[in-house]
Amino acid sequence: ELIDLPTHELPHASKEFGNLVHPEDSAIFLSVIQGQKMKKDGTALDFRILSPVQGEVWVHSCGVFNFVSPDQKHYKIGIFVDVTDKTKASFMQSLIIDGSEAITFTADMKRGIIEFSPNFRTFFPDMELRYSGDIIRRMAEEVVEDDRRRFIETFTHLVDEEKDTFSIEFRVFGQDGQMRWLASRGKTVYDSSKQALLIIGTIFDLTSMNEVRENVEKNSSRNALTGLLVRDRLVSDLDTLIHSRDVLSAAVVLIDIKDFHVFNDRYGREAGDKLLLTVTRKLRESSPKGSELYQINLDAFCILWPSATRVQVENHMKALKEEMNEPLIVDRSSFYVTFSMSAALFPSCGNVAEEVLVNAEITLHKVKQDPHLTYAIYTPQYKVELKERLDFEFQISKSIREGNKNFLLYFQPLVDARSERLVGCEALLRWKSPQGNLINPEKVIAAVNATGQMNVVGDWILRTAMKQCQDWIDSGVSEDFYVHINVTAEDMARIDFADYVIRLLGEYGLQPKNILLEITETSLMKNLAICRQNMIKLRSNGIRIALDDFGTGYSSFNYLREFPVDEIKIDRAFVDQDERFNMSFISAIVLLTRTIGMTVCVEGIETAQKASRIRSLGVDIFQGFYFDKPLSHEDFEKKYFSGAKFRASKQEKETQERTKRGE
Repeated sequence: ELIDLPTHELPHASKEFGNLVHPEDSAIFLSVIQGQKMKKDGTALDFRILSPVQGEVWVHSCGVFNFVSPDQKHYKIGIFVDVTDKTKASFMQSLIIDGSEAITFTADMKRGIIEFSPNFRTFFPDMELRYSGDIIRRMAEEVVEDDRRRFIETFTHLVDEEKDTFSIEFRVFGQDGQMRWLASRGKTVYDSSKQALLIIGTIFDLTSMNEVRENVEKNSSRNALTGLLVRDRLVSDLDTLIHSRDVLSAAVVLIDIKDFHVFNDRYGREAGDKLLLTVTRKLRESSPKGSELYQINLDAFCILWPSATRVQVENHMKALKEEMNEPLIVDRSSFYVTFSMSAALFPSCGNVAEEVLVNAEITLHKVKQDPHLTYAIYTPQYKVELKERLDFEFQISKSIREGNKNFLLYFQPLVDARSERLVGCEALLRWKSPQGNLINPEKVIAAVNATGQMNVVGDWILRTAMKQCQDWIDSGVSEDFYVHINVTAEDMARIDFADYVIRLLGEYGLQPKNILLEITETSLMKNLAICRQNMIKLRSNGIRIALDDFGTGYSSFNYLREFPVDEIKIDRAFVDQDERFNMSFISAIVLLTRTIGMTVCVEGIETAQKASRIRSLGVDIFQGFYFDKPLSHEDFEKKYFSGAKFRASKQEKETQERTKRGE
């Protein structure tokens, strides 16, 4: 196999074999063949051949002897063994050891002698390379005192117990006086009576590796951008405080940047990072003395405040709220940032670090869910409310799985601001409990979002609103009547959404003028490019678009320039208080929209006085409780479409539908 010759030609192979010997080893081969040269210990030599089949092969000679056959023919008899794999493994092992600058050692436990490689003195300059006596204790003298006992125990167990391998890290002082980390790995060889015969091993310098590890651990406990300590460190530090005899109380204050993801998506990560750094600087400047600031996720911070009282914590959150009334400057631009804040105190809110932190997070969720709250301190009631919320979300999810059971659409009138004539309505989502009670719509929408099924409900809203509008128009309502339909963020981010809406219009026999799609800034943030593409296609097919809750986001004015919008809806927040600023804001928006061909709808009109005052500013559409609350489709029909023509048309349509069903 080595020389690639068939068996019947082997008697003539000696010359071929000799020609295949590596040139550098030919002299050794001749010595072996002639039986003239053996190693001092009596073993035979190794040499290489260049096999046409296997390439370079290491061969071990087990001796060559002269032999004379009965017919007086002279032969050389010997055994050659292929030791290529073994030789390469040994060579690679030596390369690894040499390349790693590892110290190698062999300890003869019977004779009490240990031998080290020459580089041993790099770390143990006062020791000999060959040493006899109490090896373990002699080496332990060079080990740093804090590691000495562990060092002695590790190697003593190797001798006293049957343990094949060992591994230990320890410290010594090098020749330069600097502390060095060393690691020793190895194997123990035992005799038949389980007594240790040999310990063979290596010693590596781990100093650089451990320094890197320490830096990694240090850096991993801090946020890469802000340099603040992270959540794991917060839990550890809080746990330390809780178990400290010197600390009787502590507070955890959570601070969340409201709608940071909107800012980040709108202006990009770089601007978002700069805002985070600005907020970090602001929080550091205002942090109470003796407290520590942490960043527990992208847009949430935490203050760990030893010995804080409930009053101190509440006053601090109140002060932070007031400070954020002033804009933050990022790249010479001003941005108003709002915080949602919560707190939990030890020991009243928990006796374990995770419990205190979880209670603070439960409270933060409560604050974020309640539009009237900016900050709160944990009470057990919040945990009860959390359970109720989770139970409610389960009910909502069950309703969706059962074909949107118990979901309803209510309709609130939209009137011409000048004549107060009905021109359309907005379709609003409602949910009726199994007990027959209508649930707060904000609670319902929050639950739908929490279950991650807003896309399913959004599709149901779109279809149901279109069908209702079709029914009314077919029953005699003005062909110009239209329905505002709220579009979800998930819908606007669908690449085929515009085509889907256009297809539904045809399916329900509606004209593009019969619907107006309402979107919010959050909807746009899902995917700016796809949203813009959908909006352009919708408008090119005659479907109007309104920007809802205008004036409440980071920079709504930019959307008027970047996105094709037909109408803006001014949030009720600008109507609730008749401040000069709010009226001036509405007036400015009206003037702006006039120049770019948009209409303005104002929400939250609840009194005749507000209607009169805002009408004078030139707005186009009113919506609010002054005109009517949201109504079921039956009540909406009775109140606004009760004319004889409508009733006759509706009765005729119902008769036709019954005929189709064969009733």
